[in-house]
Parts: sequence; structure tokens; C-alpha cells
Amino acid sequence: MGKLNASMCSFQHLGNAVTVPYIDLSKYFTDNIYRKEVLCPLECNTKFDSLEEAFKHFDTCGMRLVQCEGCEEIHKFGDSEKHDNVCIEKVIECTEKCGVQVKRKDLEQHL
Repeated sequence: MGKLNASMCSFQHLGNAVTVPYIDLSKYFTDNIYRKEVLCPLECNTKFDSLEEAFKHFDTCGMRLVQCEGCEEIHKFGDSEKHDNVCIEKVIECTEKCGVQVKRKDLEQHL
């Protein structure tokens, strides 16, 4: 089965150079258009009966890359909860239950 060819792509984001995986979906499409069984384009090993089903799965796949809204780190969607538990930019409730919402990195200073 055709596998997704991912390379690295660099671009400027907020003045910083950012390197993320670049996925060539057009190559994936041409490699898989006539296959009877298609793997997820993100290689989560889910099998589909058609290319259309594989692309519908793409938006919900745990292997797709997402960017944290707080720290802007790029991670797999399936790792979002794990990342949220350690993200220093995540806004959390004060651990002393005072009702204040504070970024995790500022919690010690708040206490």
C-alpha cells in the first residue's frame, strides 16, 4: 500500500523559523487512486475501502498535527490531553481554589 511521503517544511511564524512535517496529499492521492484498500494518509494503520473514506478520516485522525493555542507547540492530536496537562501557557484555576484563572507558568508567582 502507498504510504504518505512526509518531509519537513520551514516557514516564518511570528518572526520565528518553524519547521513542521509537510504532507504531499496529491502524491498520496495518485499513489492510492486505484487501490481497493487504502491506509490512512497519516499512517495510523486504519484501513479503508476507498480513498474518499480515508480523506474523511483525516480530519479526526489522532495522528494529525495540531498546534497548541497557548504555547504554539505542534503535536499529534491524539497527544492533546497529555500536552494540556503540562503546557506552561495553559490557563488553569488556582490550585488553592481562590477562583483566579492563571497561566500554569505563572501559578507559583500567584501563590
